[in-house]
Formats: sequence, C-alpha cells, structure tokens
Amino acid sequence: MNLQKKSAAGDPCSKERQKKITECSIFSQRKKFLTTRTEIMNSWERCDKAGLKSHGKRNPPQLALSEFELMVNNHCRLITIARPFMKSLYRMVAGSGFVVVLADERGYIMEVLGDADMLQKPLTKHFHHGAAWEEKVAGTNAIGTVLVLQQPFQVTGPEHYCQMHHGLTCAAAPIFATDGSFLGVIDLSGHNVAKEQLALAMVEVTAKA
Repeated sequence: MNLQKKSAAGDPCSKERQKKITECSIFSQRKKFLTTRTEIMNSWERCDKAGLKSHGKRNPPQLALSEFELMVNNHCRLITIARPFMKSLYRMVAGSGFVVVLADERGYIMEVLGDADMLQKPLTKHFHHGAAWEEKVAGTNAIGTVLVLQQPFQVTGPEHYCQMHHGLTCAAAPIFATDGSFLGVIDLSGHNVAKEQLALAMVEVTAKA
C-alpha cells in the first residue's frame, strides 16, 4: 500500500473566516475554538450544508448484506493485504478501547478489529461492518474527512461535528494504489486520550506499509 506524503497539519482560519462561520447557527455554540483548523471549519460547513444535525443521534446508514458482500468481493485484494497490518496495529492498542478500521473509497467499513466488547460501548458501537462514515451521514470524522482531503488527518473530541462522537479520538490515513488511485482509508478510533498523540503516526505507518 502506498501513501502519498501530504501534511496533516492545518493553518488556523483567518479572523474574517472565523467570524463568518461562527455567525452560522450551527457554529454559534463553538466560538471557543478560536484556533480551529481550516480543515475542521470546512468540514463543519460541508456537514451543515448537507443538512446534518449536530445534536442528532441517528445511527449511520448500513449496507444491506448483499451490498456488503459485493463490496468485500470487489476489494478482496486490499482487505487481504491490509489485514496483517491491521492486526499489528491492533496489538499496539489492544485493551485500550480503540478499534482499527478499514473503509472503502466511499467510507463504508469493510473490516474492523477491536476488543470483544467494542460493539457494546457507546463510543465504538457504530464501527461495524457495512457502516457508513462519510461526512454527510456521520459528520466530521477522520474517515469521512480523509475521503475529502485524501491526506492523513486526526479529529479529536469536539472537533467532531456530531455531539455523539465528541468522546472519540480518530486518526486516519488514505491508501493509494501504485498508480496513485485512491483505494480506501485505514483508521484508528477510540476514547483513550493517553494514546491520542500516537494515533495519527500509527495509522500513517500502517498505510505506508
């Protein structure tokens, strides 16, 4: 798997842009983020324009079984190659509440590794096979935002558009074929703040493998 080298860091928004965005109804409650990254602000705007409710608690859409099987069949080579690297990444975070996720180029989860109780925990229960994590349905999140940016990116706490995800730290990196085509996203998500500074570095290394 090849990963194009692009910076994950973002410059703070200009004062004019911050003022414009915080005047929007959805951002009026987030004025404390005076140095919010441009990428996050842009993502919030996309979610707002898509009509997504930041306080909503709707479960993410899920592929039907036949659609999921078709997706897996179409991406079987990527899944086969990625799985051992995902297992290595999971061994670094096992027992911490983190999940390791492989999503396709649309943001649907193809493979996920996590602790036995991951689907019972409120923060990670939506990381299941066939779940959609693109921005327009899941809000600002590492998987969905990487689909747009196509560069490594981390989303922490209230940077997530949807309030239900504010307890998460998510770091993701895009996966590219040798010809440069975009294949999917590898993601590390959880609530263990002790590892959040390492999350982006770990998924970048895995995506480059």
